[in-house]
Amino acid sequence: VYSESARVELDPKTVYENRCVCIAPDAPELDFYKVLRTKIQHLTCLKGLNTVMITSPQPGEGKTVTAVNLALTFAMAYNQTVLLVDCDLRRQNIHKVLGFENDLNLIDYLIDERPLSELIVWPGIDKLTLISGGSTIDSSAELLGSPRMQNLMGELKSRYPDRYV
Repeated sequence: VYSESARVELDPKTVYENRCVCIAPDAPELDFYKVLRTKIQHLTCLKGLNTVMITSPQPGEGKTVTAVNLALTFAMAYNQTVLLVDCDLRRQNIHKVLGFENDLNLIDYLIDERPLSELIVWPGIDKLTLISGGSTIDSSAELLGSPRMQNLMGELKSRYPDRYV
């Protein structure tokens, strides 16, 4: 299933130390993320949506940790797959929080036109893939609003019917 994705090994201790607690099935915080996941599923299902964006006005408010924990929770659902995309092009952190190195990210797709298959990483967690790593860029708003990004989001949202992005 993940043969086209680069495989990385996660160190559960590092992941947990970085507050990505939903990797542990007995984490006390897991139930809170499951409630959030269920609410998102109900709202998006009613509208036929499969995309969630985690954002905040300031850096350091927990977007990355929330996104990772929520993605892990979605991957635990029996009928969901998840592609977690790090769109913070100024501060690529998802791969750092999960404790692995990666040279490629969304910028490589948007600017250098690298194939999507080269960017997707499988962290060894069933039903979860991600895009994060590589360089950063200051003109992120322009790239995220570009036609290439719009086309990519259309493709990611429609490629698999059971996938949340």
